[in-house]
Order: sequence, then C-alpha cells, then structure tokens
Amino acid sequence: MLERQRKKVEAAVSRHLELDEHMRAAFIGQTPIPPITYLLVGPILLLPIIKFRTIVVTERHLYVFSHKWMRSYEYTGEPYKVEIERARLESGPSWARVDGGPKLWVMPFGPVKRSLDELEKVAFDSRAKRLRADVQPRDRGFGSTPM
Repeated sequence: MLERQRKKVEAAVSRHLELDEHMRAAFIGQTPIPPITYLLVGPILLLPIIKFRTIVVTERHLYVFSHKWMRSYEYTGEPYKVEIERARLESGPSWARVDGGPKLWVMPFGPVKRSLDELEKVAFDSRAKRLRADVQPRDRGFGSTPM
C-alpha cells in the first residue's frame, strides 16, 4: 500500500480501534466482481453493484470496514471485529475472505496486491504470536520429571 494511502486509511479507522491498538496492515478490496471482469465488461454497467471493504489487522483484532458508496475513506456502520486468534482469514492469489464472508478481490499485480500479501503475513504472524503467548509452559515442580 502506498504510504499516503496508508496514512488516510489509518486516520479513517483510528476512531474505531481500541485505545492501545495500532493498524499494522490494511487491504482494500472489492466485491462481488473480480477487477479483471469489471474492466472487461465495463465499469458503467457494474459500478452500481461494486462494494469496497477494508480489512485492517492490529495487534489483537482483525476488522472489516464497509465503505460508503463511492467514498474511499468513509465507512458505513460499525466494522466487523474479531480477535486475531479466532479470525479465519482465507486468501488466494487475488482475493481474501474473513470468516466466510464475501471474497474481496484485487488485481493480481501492483501496490494493492502487495498490500494483500502484507496483510496475510502480518495477520498470520500476529495470530501465531498471540497463540504462543497464551500457551504457558507447565511447571512440573521438583521430583515430577520422568526418568
């Protein structure tokens, strides 16, 4: 994601995040039509049904924001919010889906595709760190170790 776009997304989502949370990665995708189909069929025909959503990963949560129609950094309603260790993020070469929701499509190249790759990496790394932090080594105490 380009740095100026990242700053705009961060400013727009900051009021929805908890006080000690910070955006670590974000991805903006469109649904229900893949971008290639959109460009081939014609934007004027498909524009009314295209919806954009932003996925944001923080230290503890994964958020999905629905955009207002034709507004890049304004959102409708409250975002879908799930703890990072419970989030089910599925993705392919040019799409992502959170907890079985609609696929969010992106062109298979360019800066938005790189933001999808970054989001996947950060989400999986955050999830792994949170799960490792929750697992405490058992203290067997003196004399309880098997010989």
